[in-house]
Amino acid sequence: MNGQQEKLEHTLQSVGWPMIQAGASTVMCVLPLLFLQVHY
Repeated sequence: MNGQQEKLEHTLQSVGWPMIQAGASTVMCVLPLLFLQVHY
């Protein structure tokens, strides 16, 4: 890896998929809360 562009591409390729998985799991965990009916 020589250039800054190559380093950026390598970083995004390494970290991108886990970030997508983390975001998807967060959405899946929060989504049921939208349908929860709470009576005060």
